Amino acid sequence: MSNRTFDRRTDLAKRYSLYSLFKQYYQGDWELARKAATAIQQYEPVNDNLSSQQDQNLDAAALFEYNRLFVGPGKLLAPPYESAYRNAQGLVMQEETLLVRQFYLQAGIEVSNKNAIPDDHLGLEFEFICYLLSREGERLQADDSSTANRYAALYQEFCQQHILSWVYQHCDDILAHGKTGLCRDTAISLVRFLQREEANFLSKEEFV
Repeated sequence: MSNRTFDRRTDLAKRYSLYSLFKQYYQGDWELARKAATAIQQYEPVNDNLSSQQDQNLDAAALFEYNRLFVGPGKLLAPPYESAYRNAQGLVMQEETLLVRQFYLQAGIEVSNKNAIPDDHLGLEFEFICYLLSREGERLQADDSSTANRYAALYQEFCQQHILSWVYQHCDDILAHGKTGLCRDTAISLVRFLQREEANFLSKEEFV
């Protein structure tokens, strides 16, 4: 294995780990979300004090805020659905959702219980990215760079067409309505991480 391939696989592993944590954070399980948010601050710290860890002393307030932002009941202040931001009426399970579903099918996968949770839920979109990154890593390990590059291209295309088209606005809503460090710090970490990914896409395009 060349050093370049090893470096690429190492980078993939780090990005996969972060996406996995963001996926767990958005799954709606509070205990899982709290642990994921704390772990994210180890990878992508907002400040030296790791305020998300300090926020455990305000666990009830953070849980209340997490539900108001992402879960409900009631109107969500930062809905974790792509269609809520891209649909003109802000409705879920619309054309935007079906476009995400079609992209999943393009990669050969389908959401289980797809009528229970919309395909464009951010947790599912991050899970799809984890699938693409894992497949890219597997093909690199098998010295199949052609297929690995195809998965890398699908990842970039999905990010540019879907993730980057709404998640920044979603994080703006979190920062506008969030008060606790756990939710705010996680949103800031997500923005910083995606900005680096976006910059990497642009740098690759310069050399095409």
